[in-house]
Amino acid sequence: MKKIISAALAAFIMTGLASGCADDSSSNEKAVNNTASSPSQQMAAAGAEDADFFEFYYTGAAEDFLGKTIDEINSATGDKFTEKKASEYDLKYGCSYDLGETDSVSGGRIKLDAKHPVELVLSFGDDGKLKEILYKINESASDPKAVSDALIKSLEDNLPEGYTGEYDPRALGKDSAWFAKDTDGYVFTVRHMDVDDSGYPVYFSAETYKDKYGL
Repeated sequence: MKKIISAALAAFIMTGLASGCADDSSSNEKAVNNTASSPSQQMAAAGAEDADFFEFYYTGAAEDFLGKTIDEINSATGDKFTEKKASEYDLKYGCSYDLGETDSVSGGRIKLDAKHPVELVLSFGDDGKLKEILYKINESASDPKAVSDALIKSLEDNLPEGYTGEYDPRALGKDSAWFAKDTDGYVFTVRHMDVDDSGYPVYFSAETYKDKYGL
């Protein structure tokens, strides 16, 4: 009789454990599903928000972001470039922001030929001040030359008087260019990486002449 009771008790306990495991599994699955659809992840999937970094260089108005700290940049842009919004955040090696697929850069000011996956990288010097604004236009169905042509034309049409371009320089490669004026000005660069002969990513950057050449 004791053996029968023991066996029944054991069976009851095992049934309870199995039920508990099923409940835990269901709860965990719900938690994963809730997390996957959380607002913060939805925002990350949509990409970070760009800012008009080139307004100053093209029009002379607004603020020059080069030379500003990350706190000053966030103050000027309404906290668009906080650590929370970055895909990588390192003030020594660069802060990266995924802008998703877009047909423009610099907050819509500079139009591309089509929509592309774009990443913005803000690089800071040892003093904590911004020294380079870099857009990485990543691979898409478009010919990368169409991307660089659009960027180069934007620079040709909008840079202030005195800036001249050098095209296909040996240091940058085919379909690339850079524009500069003097040591007190800026250097704007369009270049291809061509690591796998695809022509992507296309890099589009702005730096001060002194930061670029270590003056």
